[in-house]
Amino acid sequence: MSLNEILGHKKQIEQLKNAVKNNRVPHAYLFSGPDGIGKKKIAEEFIKFLNCADQDRVNILSCEKCNSCLRIQNENQPDYFYITDQDGSIKIEQVRNLASSLSFKNVITKYKCVIINNCELITAEGANSLLKIIEEPGENVMFFLITSNENRVLPTIRSRAQKINFQQLSPIELKELGEKNNLFSENMDFLIEFSQGSFGKLSSLVSDNDFLEELQEFRSIFREVKEKPLFQVMHQGKIFEKDKKKLLRFLDFYIYTLEKSLFNYSKETINSSINEIIKAQEMLVRNINPRFVAEMVLIKTKLLLKG
Repeated sequence: MSLNEILGHKKQIEQLKNAVKNNRVPHAYLFSGPDGIGKKKIAEEFIKFLNCADQDRVNILSCEKCNSCLRIQNENQPDYFYITDQDGSIKIEQVRNLASSLSFKNVITKYKCVIINNCELITAEGANSLLKIIEEPGENVMFFLITSNENRVLPTIRSRAQKINFQQLSPIELKELGEKNNLFSENMDFLIEFSQGSFGKLSSLVSDNDFLEELQEFRSIFREVKEKPLFQVMHQGKIFEKDKKKLLRFLDFYIYTLEKSLFNYSKETINSSINEIIKAQEMLVRNINPRFVAEMVLIKTKLLLKG
């Protein structure tokens, strides 16, 4: 695959291409946008082009055949480093190991390229250590910082990277990607809408046999939030005891349902409720007990929706 074969994000890809054509590729990018929309894939394809031994600089295409291209495709490129969170955070040890690796000479390519996925989850110590590396990256070192929550990225790190904002994929693009990747479900139209522009989410839902069965349970919980006394609503939290994955699916469904119910609640009430759900999602990322998170968000949204 090349940058030209990626569906969607045409403006963002063109921005990367123009940087190459104008010889103004920065040493650090910040790719910001929703999860599962292809930010990491675009970074990987751009890295492949930058290090391609037989690149087409007119059309910004990699050859897909040279040693570097093949190694990146097979995920064994020694000058390419990928870091993501472990147990909900990116730790300082990961950053120190990266700094050590970057201190050696390049093995086979011009650029050493680093992707830091979910960079908003880096610890304070890790962020300060990363800042020092980005400020003095060494020759031919490039960073691609990927985030779905730009506001949680250390401002000093944000200021040292060129930001590119990415948006959700359209339903048409999601459908085309689904067909291209042989995704099929009897409920495909609903799943595309529910995925809210995230191909990563769509792929997960299509292969998740439990999700459609859980929908009826989720709808029942939402009705109880609207109609039942507070103690009964809170009692629903036990359903998510130690089940982080199920609670994350419910919170996605909760946001989706609220956004579809604008005629029943004021925009202000819906936005406030969604903000509480987003806070709950962030708590789960930090590995806070799912039942506690569920009880908290159900109580807070019940009080908001009750008005």
